[in-house]
Amino acid sequence: LAFLVLAFAIFLCFIMSTGDGSYDYFQFVQQWP
Repeated sequence: LAFLVLAFAIFLCFIMSTGDGSYDYFQFVQQWP
């Protein structure tokens, strides 16, 4: 579980760093089970 949280945190930081990837992140959240 810790690995999943860490991977999600890194992914979130990557999306925030891109700046214009907020929409892709929103779609990713909607697809999250």
